[in-house]
Amino acid sequence: MALLESIGSQREYSCQKLCSEAGVTKGTVSHHVRELMRAGLIEERKEGQYAFYEVRREVLAAYAAELMRRVARVG
Repeated sequence: MALLESIGSQREYSCQKLCSEAGVTKGTVSHHVRELMRAGLIEERKEGQYAFYEVRREVLAAYAAELMRRVARVG
């Protein structure tokens, strides 16, 4: 969640910056970034050897709306 929040705080967020600010290993960041991409919540743009991530806001909004719909049914 913290990585998603960081990525969403800017238009694009570099992998290098994520690794330096996350306080965890590069492997841990890579694992979680892969999971976020697999879920369709972020997309990656490569520029040479550097990777940049961006939140897919429309997907995140749809996910949040569906989550709220499901939670409302429970209550």
